Amino acid sequence: MSETFGRVKKTIIAVIGSAERDVVELATLDDLGINSIDILELGLALEDEFAVVIMDEDLFSSATVGDLVKTIHKSQVHYSQVADPAEVFVHSEGEAGA
Repeated sequence: MSETFGRVKKTIIAVIGSAERDVVELATLDDLGINSIDILELGLALEDEFAVVIMDEDLFSSATVGDLVKTIHKSQVHYSQVADPAEVFVHSEGEAGA
């Protein structure tokens, strides 16, 4: 089990209340009972856990727990390439309004 998966799993269990045995990489978010409101709450918790910014479209396009792990990796790579964390927010806000 990767460290990222372990932290995502821990966050899902804490935020959603899923049973530990059910949170596996191939589990769909639907199977775990995660709805659109839950995914937003989970996204915020994952941002806090990993100190990254997760784009809403990446979050909503995640169908499985494994997809969430990939989304975290993608966010970590993007975030590590930005010198100023505020730049991510400004860039994200600009995209939303475009």
